[in-house]
Amino acid sequence: MSTFQYRRPSNEHAFEDFCLVLMREVWNLQSLERFGRRGERQHGVDLLDLGDTPELRAVQCKHHGPEMTLPPSELVAEVEKAKTLPGEPLAEYWVLTTAKKSTATQQKVRQINKEHGAKGLFRVVVRFWEDIETMIDGSPAAQRHLEIRPTETTVAAIRTVIGESLTPLTQGSVHADLDEVKALLDKAELAEAQLVLRRVRSRSWADLAGAQKARWFTLSADVHLRLGQERDAAARLLEALDHTPDDELALANAAAARRLLHDAEAAAEVAARLRAGFPSSARAWSISIDSARTLDEAVGIVDAVPAHLRESTEVTVAIACRLDLRERFPDALERAIVAAPDDVRPWFYLGVHYLETEAGKLNPASWAGGQVDAEQVQRAVDALTRAAALCIAQGRHALRTEALLHRAAAHALLGDLQRVRADIDEANVVMPSDPGVALARARLLLEEGSLASAVPILRELLQRGVRDDTPFMLAAALWNRDAPGDRKEATALMEAQAEKSDAQGVAHFMALDGMLEARRFDDAAAFVAASEDRLGPVARMVLQGRLALARDQRDLAGEAAMRALGELRADSPRRHAAWVARLLTQVGRYHECAFRAS
Repeated sequence: MSTFQYRRPSNEHAFEDFCLVLMREVWNLQSLERFGRRGERQHGVDLLDLGDTPELRAVQCKHHGPEMTLPPSELVAEVEKAKTLPGEPLAEYWVLTTAKKSTATQQKVRQINKEHGAKGLFRVVVRFWEDIETMIDGSPAAQRHLEIRPTETTVAAIRTVIGESLTPLTQGSVHADLDEVKALLDKAELAEAQLVLRRVRSRSWADLAGAQKARWFTLSADVHLRLGQERDAAARLLEALDHTPDDELALANAAAARRLLHDAEAAAEVAARLRAGFPSSARAWSISIDSARTLDEAVGIVDAVPAHLRESTEVTVAIACRLDLRERFPDALERAIVAAPDDVRPWFYLGVHYLETEAGKLNPASWAGGQVDAEQVQRAVDALTRAAALCIAQGRHALRTEALLHRAAAHALLGDLQRVRADIDEANVVMPSDPGVALARARLLLEEGSLASAVPILRELLQRGVRDDTPFMLAAALWNRDAPGDRKEATALMEAQAEKSDAQGVAHFMALDGMLEARRFDDAAAFVAASEDRLGPVARMVLQGRLALARDQRDLAGEAAMRALGELRADSPRRHAAWVARLLTQVGRYHECAFRAS
């Protein structure tokens, strides 16, 4: 039995995330992965060994309240599902649960294992939270995980580069199983693709040439990207390079992987190798420009681009993006379109440029905003429509999805909700497992007030580590839905976010509101004190004022509000002004609030 009591993960998604960390270390098995995605048929399996180990092991994660048990009937149902797992048979099937121990369930485990032993079926192991706490004692990774949630990075700018490597890396016939994986990925059948990849690794690995092994790792990276597991994807791309160290696409992917890992030095080194090995490749020069560590280094690389490559689409787009040409950016893209009218990328980047220019007017960092230019937004729609059409003709599903999502944003600026919905629905048909599509669906549902439908989507995105703003969206949705337990869960989410660096203070305010509503005043006071070093003066003083007001210390709250007001500047973020105005109103300082707003 453990000598410590550990905090249970707050929901099923957080628990699955934790189980992955725990079992990877307990089993010393880094090839343990999430199996498929929620909503797909998963055969009673949440985590599956996708390596080449001799015995196949799987994990089911069951989140229950601390006073709940795992009923024998629920265990039997999951075991029956596990029997339907395609491919090679399981050797062990573990069920990890936050529930308390149950004698009835333990007896059922013994009965199942006796029956399975006679039939040559897999062994079943159940670990209750009491057992899991003992496992945590020996797992530093799990201990760290319960304290700090990992952050993830976005990969929108890299997916196109990696996508080019999903075709065979060598001439001639490629192992049929790898072609099957590619076909499954095209249909977004991720769980099935994972199983085929595992089959290739365990049965056919020795028969593959180096280039085919590199393709296996690249296909595996694509699965990880689609599941929102960017660091795992980067690791697979680097392993692909080990098998084809002199291949142009493998080097390009490795540079992308290093950028994905925020390793600027290594990205620049790989790009230099790529440039030296393929001096006549526009791709090599464009990736070198993208991977430059500084603006001066990027300028030096641009100056060295061979004359015959300067007008290529890849180099033109890289220069425009990396050197931030601003007003000249559309002109550069228009030249690229004239040079290669059927190239998707300049159309796509042109649409994104027009969209972001106009969208920025509605999302200013400071107090005052502007009006969008409908003509410019329509240009964005037209360019993105052309990009999407070219993607259909060329079978570029990922980039088509990006174009559709950006076009949905443009239609939103034009106030055309019907077309917004149509764009998102089309993107969902093309790439249903894409996290960007799921995020767009969730945003649309929130806009329509469909909180019950948005919450499960956001929970899945949070579990997959998609976008830093997902916890905030989920917390807001839970808070507004206000079903039993929702606000408690929202508060826990924001407490976890507040442990990270958050100069804007959004998580701190949302967490504090939850504590104060639950009348956890001592916890709130400790939280405010611990947060002071992480916040700027405005956020810090407003936080102190809210706590004082909740304790009915109106004089202290008023003093904090006036100090916060004195810290506001013309370029302060709008949310800071809103926080101060709210506090001033709550303490009855209406004159100061109205004066500052004017």
